[in-house]
Parts: sequence; C-alpha cells; structure tokens
Amino acid sequence: ENIPVRGKAFLTTIAKDIIRDMLIISQVSGRKIHFMLDPKMMKHQILGPVLKSLGMIRGTESKEDTEPIEKIFKILNEDGDLVGMTPEGKRDREIQVKSMAAIIKFAIAVDAPIIPIAISNEKAKILNMFSGNGIKVTVGTPLHIEKRLNRDKYRSERYELAEDIIKIIDKLGETPEIEGFEE
Repeated sequence: ENIPVRGKAFLTTIAKDIIRDMLIISQVSGRKIHFMLDPKMMKHQILGPVLKSLGMIRGTESKEDTEPIEKIFKILNEDGDLVGMTPEGKRDREIQVKSMAAIIKFAIAVDAPIIPIAISNEKAKILNMFSGNGIKVTVGTPLHIEKRLNRDKYRSERYELAEDIIKIIDKLGETPEIEGFEE
C-alpha cells in the first residue's frame, strides 16, 4: 500500500542477498522496477543481455561515467517508473551510509520519494503443525526529502538522514517472537 500505483519512487533496502532481494522487490508492486547493477554483471556475456531485457541498468564505473545516471533520470522523470537501489548489507556501515546518501541525492534531483523496504527471514508455522523459515517483506512509509539537503553545506545532515533511513529499514525488518513457537 505504500508503493504508488503510478508515479516515480526509489525502493530501497539493505540487501543481504542482492539477487534474492531484487527478485522480491520486483514482485511487491506489480509494476516494472529498474535496478542499477554492478557493471561487471551487466557486461557478462550471458547474464548481461538477460538482465538488460528485465530493465536492469549498469551502475557507474567512475565519477565521469554519467550514462547510467542519465538513464535513471529518464526512467523516473520521463517514464515515471520505479527504481530499486539495494546497497549491500555485507559492506561496512560507513559504505552503506555513503550509498544511502547517494540515493538521497538522486531522490532530491528527481523529486521522488524514497520507500524503505525490509526483507527478512522469519520463523513460520504451517497449519499450526510444521515449523520452517519464511520471508517477510515490510514496506515503509514513503519519505519525501527536503531539497536543501542536496547542497554541500548540508552534507552532514544528508549523512545523518542516510543513517536514519538504514535504521528505519533495520526496524522494519525486526521480527517479533511467534507465540507458541518452539524450535
């Protein structure tokens, strides 16, 4: 319900398993979602064309490489589509915050909300008899970012917000204990 039926937005999570998380996010809205992927994946002889046909675009290879950024702007501003950005959970917190701060800059530049998503494993009971693991997807409230945070003088506030968004994702992913569940 927090993902718009029409219009642009960034869907973001801290990915524990990038491919799994992208597949899950691509199914939460019923809309096409574009993801920016590692350039190495997109250059793969077999995997690259398949990913491209699914709407994936390659990430930047350097600061001078603006083609992927221009594609993101087109996808959001002209097509009005959704973009998924999934910084890796395996990286240290500082890199996650830096990645989220970059997503914030994107969101401000295209005037699109950031929608935090948590994907977590949870214990489940099937027919009140069998226990197993399930996947829980929690979609947070869209976050509209103040334009001023794109200015250099507000860099520290942008990084604080990035940290807060990661905390929101972490909080969304917390799973309460299931009553009567025993391992």
